[in-house]
Amino acid sequence: MLMVLFQLGRDRYAVDARCVVEIVPLVDVKALPHAPAYVAGLFNYHSAVVPVLDLCRLMQQRACSPFLSSRTILIDYGKLTGAPPGTRILGLLAEQVTEIVDRSVETQAAPVKVEGAPYLDGVFFHDGGINQCLKPAALLPEELREMLFAETLASDSAQ
Repeated sequence: MLMVLFQLGRDRYAVDARCVVEIVPLVDVKALPHAPAYVAGLFNYHSAVVPVLDLCRLMQQRACSPFLSSRTILIDYGKLTGAPPGTRILGLLAEQVTEIVDRSVETQAAPVKVEGAPYLDGVFFHDGGINQCLKPAALLPEELREMLFAETLASDSAQ
């Protein structure tokens, strides 16, 4: 399975490449007043409004640093949550998005469950380090999902 690797500070993470639509450079976002601090804002992606989460704010209570290797990873959130593929794109702001690796069976380690962080999954070894897997489908609590995808949720229920 191919995994997109990134870092948040010194910590290494990975996300399944099958849910990645595109990886884009840092984008200007429009802030969302009264949204949780880890919601960086919204941006225009091919005439669609895409919410962006700052993974550093979510996991480390600090803003992602604007490194040359910092990127916005676009995830097909709809595909992950049972909506039609491509109807809900979610941006994940991450630092040092550097490579795509094949996570083979030999590199897997035991799953890890973190109380209060349902979006964190198991770990695997690569290049001498431990990478924790991210479960993008679990990133948004229901109330936030309804806020960020209100229009697409309404059109899904109308069909």
